Order: sequence, then C-alpha cells, then structure tokens
Amino acid sequence: MVDFIGSLQKGLSAAHMAEKNKLEINSVFSILNEQLFNAFEGKIKVGVYNRVNPFGGLLTFSSNKPKPESQFIGAKNPLAEDQSAVELAGWKIDANGYPCHIITADAETYCENKTALEYGLQYLLSLPDVGEKVLELLARKPKSVVKPD
Repeated sequence: MVDFIGSLQKGLSAAHMAEKNKLEINSVFSILNEQLFNAFEGKIKVGVYNRVNPFGGLLTFSSNKPKPESQFIGAKNPLAEDQSAVELAGWKIDANGYPCHIITADAETYCENKTALEYGLQYLLSLPDVGEKVLELLARKPKSVVKPD
C-alpha cells in the first residue's frame, strides 16, 4: 500500500525547513540594513524587490499560467523625495529558501547557507557599480519636512 501520510509528513517537514530558511535569509538582510542605517543615517536600505512586468495584466487574460515575477536586490533612500529602488543585482530564491543566487553582470553567486549569503552580499557591496549606485542614492534630494507653526 502507498504511504501517502508519510509523503505528506515529508512535505510538512520540508515546508517548516523552508520557512526557517526564509526567516534566516530575511535576518541577513535585517542585519545588513541595521549596519547601513548606522553608517548612512538611514539614507540607504537594501531589500529584495519584484520586477514589475508592464504587460502582466495582458498575460493573465491570454494564459492560464502567469509567469512568475523576477526579483532583484535593490537599494533605495527612504529619506529622499524619490524613493524608487535601484537594482544592484538579480535575485533568485529556491522554494526551500536555499539555495539563493545573487546575479551580477560578472557572476552568479550561489548561496547554499547563511554564511554563503553573507559573503555573497559582501562581495556585491564591494563592486564599483554598486558603489556608484549607492552614491547616487545618497545624493538624492531629501524629503522636505514641514514644521508645524
């Protein structure tokens, strides 16, 4: 007899592990942002963003299977008038959380665990084009603050 319950238990265990991995990945980005906040007075924040497909609405009418959105690692200046994110690298994440991939023009960094992700993000932040993008974000015009009378 086929053991469906055993298979489901494996799936549930895998789902719990995936949730744990994704929380760990989020914690790495939280630590990164904490350091960025302290170093740049809250002017730089890094995160994972969904790439918007301007024709996405058309695809849903023509196909039963909408294509998954792609993602990227981006940075923004939350204290600027223009808070749009700039892309630093492409990003792929497995359904299990790991492996995740940081994709630049030069390389694709395969991150199989927390340590590899930390090193991958360190490498990304050390790239000259990423430094240029961060400088552009820092130079954005700050939001005007209206003080009450």
